[in-house]
Parts: sequence; C-alpha cells; structure tokens
Amino acid sequence: SWQGEDQIGYVKKLPSANFALLTYASKDEIFRSPVINFFNIYSIYGLILIIGGTVAYLLTMRMAKPIQKLSLVVQDIQAGNIKLRYQKDPLGSEINVLGNIFNEMVDAVLEQKKVAEEERVTRETFARELRLGQQVQRSLLPQKMPRYPGVDVAEMYIPAIEVGGDFYDVFVKERTNASSQLVLAVADASGKGVQACFYSLSVR
Repeated sequence: SWQGEDQIGYVKKLPSANFALLTYASKDEIFRSPVINFFNIYSIYGLILIIGGTVAYLLTMRMAKPIQKLSLVVQDIQAGNIKLRYQKDPLGSEINVLGNIFNEMVDAVLEQKKVAEEERVTRETFARELRLGQQVQRSLLPQKMPRYPGVDVAEMYIPAIEVGGDFYDVFVKERTNASSQLVLAVADASGKGVQACFYSLSVR
C-alpha cells in the first residue's frame, strides 16, 4: 500500500549490490483501467458496427430500388399496361442501361405487333375482295353451253391468278326470217385481279 492506494510491485535483488530494485504500479492501473479501456473500445466498435450496418442496409435498399422499379414495370406490362415504361433512376447506373434496352424491346415488339395486325387486316381485306371477285367472275361466264346444229361447244377457263378480267360467252342469236346464228364472244380486260374482273363485268 502506498499513499492509501493498493500497489502491485515486483522486487528484484541485484546480485552484486546490497539492495533490491522495486517496481510497482497502482492496482487500479493494472486491473481496472484496462477493463474500462476495453469496454470503451468495444463500445466504440459496437457503435461503429450499428451505424455502419444501418448505413449499409439503407444504401443497399437504395441501390436495389432501380431493380425493383424495373421489376414492377415488367410485371405491369405483363398484366396489360403496355404504355408503362422504365424511368431512369439517379443511382441506377447499369440498371438504367438495362431499363433503356427493355423499353426499346417493348417498343419494337409493339411496333411488330402493329405491323402484323395491319398485314392481317390487309390479308383479310384482300381475301374478301378475292372471294367477291371470284363470285363475279363465275357470274360472267356461261353456266351452260348452248346447243347448235352441227357444232359441239365445250369450254374451259383457267385464270393466271385467282381472279382475272378475261371472259367469254356463247349464245345462239335467233332471227325471224333466217337461220339462227351461233355467237362467240371473247374479251381480255387490261390488267389482272379484282379491278379487271369488275371492268369486264361492266363491259359485258
């Protein structure tokens, strides 16, 4: 004990001298202070860990926000909201590039869908016109060959395409004071398709 404080010391006798060397320090300095310092240091470490973990968590959530936005846009478009697009995020970096590529892909798909729909409407319109033209063309041609003495009449018509402007007719012209006449009519309208077919109809 020294001046009211417990001390911990070490005594070393010197072999060549008639005295010993005493080294000592306060007991509190040896036992209490390190514990306090240990507690202080690890309290700081714990505080750094808590603050750092919170900051890292918030930063991670913020950096994940662009991916969440892109995922929501994909889900909404899949649900039918085709007008929705990904909007750039200030911290998006590569996700913004991916979002732009996704937007361009959606626009390209919608454009192709629009073109395909227009082509489908055009094909259906053409098919209706074609059916109408075929009906008109069948009405142009005689359904039955007339009978005429000494002549056998047969017919065949194979258009170059589904509908054409060619037509023919065969009929017998009766005259009052003379023998009847067999009349053959053959015509070729300029052009092909439905327009030529209707033109032949008007000529007939």
